Amino acid sequence: MLDPESEQIREVYALFGLALYLAQCLERELAMLLAVFVEAELMTVWDYDARFAESFQFTFGSLVTKFTEVAGSEHPRLTGQLAKAVDDRNDLAHHYFWDRAVRFSSTEGRT
Repeated sequence: MLDPESEQIREVYALFGLALYLAQCLERELAMLLAVFVEAELMTVWDYDARFAESFQFTFGSLVTKFTEVAGSEHPRLTGQLAKAVDDRNDLAHHYFWDRAVRFSSTEGRT
């Protein structure tokens, strides 16, 4: 059994991990969508594998840019949400704990 402080710290890390996992799922799903739907031509199994391999090499920001180009002005709300998701994901992955280091040392800050 963990003490309350350790339990709270564990919960913060668990929620952080879940948030980053969901961001990676969205990134991967967008890569798969672009790999399959950008070009409507029929493809072989090898083409399919090659498209996925290529699409998986792009960063989340690049995938959103590519999707925005494909979607054009037809889905401004969705493209705006995806652009925000990139910013949120980058903040989470690169700055979350550093920006909250002092607050993380107190119960109130972790809450």
